[in-house]
Amino acid sequence: MLDLGELGEARSEPVIINIDIKEKLAGLTPWLVVLVLLGLRSNRRRAAWLILLPLLATQTLGLLALSFLPGGGSTTGIFMLMLMTLAMSVSAWWLLLGGGGRAGKARRLLAALGAYLAVTGVSCLAYFGNWAGEMSVVLLYTGISMVAILAGNLLSGWRARRRLHAGTLRLALLQGVSTIIFTLLGVVASATIIMLVNENARRSFMSEIGSILPQMLMVGLVLGLFLNLIVQPFMLLAGLNGFWRERARRVFGLEPLALPQPPERQPEPEPVEIDA
Repeated sequence: MLDLGELGEARSEPVIINIDIKEKLAGLTPWLVVLVLLGLRSNRRRAAWLILLPLLATQTLGLLALSFLPGGGSTTGIFMLMLMTLAMSVSAWWLLLGGGGRAGKARRLLAALGAYLAVTGVSCLAYFGNWAGEMSVVLLYTGISMVAILAGNLLSGWRARRRLHAGTLRLALLQGVSTIIFTLLGVVASATIIMLVNENARRSFMSEIGSILPQMLMVGLVLGLFLNLIVQPFMLLAGLNGFWRERARRVFGLEPLALPQPPERQPEPEPVEIDA
């Protein structure tokens, strides 16, 4: 009831506002995985907490990208879920590869797989609660993306090991180009398999492959560039910080001295007195 003074009283039905607390809190669950991994002995350094900077940068870029996406509601939620799932998976992968010496290919693969499964499982369960149709979309695209990032990492590391000097800039360029290439291959391969499995889609695909293939390549190119917005902030961090430069060495499977260290400051020579 609203008191309108001399005009009388106005009566209306109460307005009920529902706030989906579950959806709001779901976006925080992947951060818990990163915080737990920061507690590992190899990550007990103040510099290790700088891993939060690429994540915040990715989240900021994602929120800016949402202004260009049509629709809202569930579309916005799914987009941010996939974005942060990939970013958190990469950060968890880097955090798992601590220690000394060179990390072998098996350990790098297991670390990448474990990070992706842990972050994706926690994120999807918190967001959806149970199996939903949208979860298949999330698993498909994040799976293709993570495989492309990992394949790009393996190829970049292999190429870098063949050279005496592999700086972070070269690694960033190799990772970026390789990720785009493998994303293109992944999108085309997965779309082709899905269409060939469905009989009706197979007929349409075979008759219109000339127009469908360029669309696949365009989707793969856009997704590859999008993945670089996730990966490159980590490479930038490795280029600016010694702790993460060494961690990048392990992520790419390089020898301890393969990534050049910043030059040490040479002491100034003492003045020499000459007797007249």
